[in-house]
Amino acid sequence: MTTDELPPREPDQLRLTETEQTVLRELIEREKSAAAPRLASSYRRLINLSQSNDPIDAILVAHLAREILSALPGALGIELARERLEYEKRVRELAEHWPPEARAADPPAGIVTDLRRLLEDHERASARAREGPRALLSREDRARAGYVPDPSLDRWTDLSDRGAGLAHRLRNLKRDLPSADDARRLVDELSTS
Repeated sequence: MTTDELPPREPDQLRLTETEQTVLRELIEREKSAAAPRLASSYRRLINLSQSNDPIDAILVAHLAREILSALPGALGIELARERLEYEKRVRELAEHWPPEARAADPPAGIVTDLRRLLEDHERASARAREGPRALLSREDRARAGYVPDPSLDRWTDLSDRGAGLAHRLRNLKRDLPSADDARRLVDELSTS
């Protein structure tokens, strides 16, 4: 597929690096048989937004980069666990059983056990978040089938975490909004990962 065969461009100012063209072509090719293709158009929009100097676009880049990383394993055929940990509900239940006015004393029976369970469930949920990327990376690296070095997973999760950190600066009035350079770096790292 040549660059001319890529989907229609948004306004003429969209410029793709060679790496971005390769990633976009690969996403388009892999999504041909998908029931709901959306990664290629999301990636194209990510690139378009990253070429803006508007800090609000940089926030949108960060959100979209994180969403792409999250969706990529499932969209490329990796079966993902559907289980979600309901943090807010669990913390609310803990707080109901140990009200603020009683917290100067030892916790009621069962609170420490429930808190320990919550922490263990959190660790399992964190491990599940790495399962999709691990499965995708091991499937894609045919030279080392079944083995994915931790640095590859660490880079994936670090990129997702940095995306989340930049994305949530809008509500953190003590932090500067992400810059156009922040957005570009995020897209560059996503494209080369």
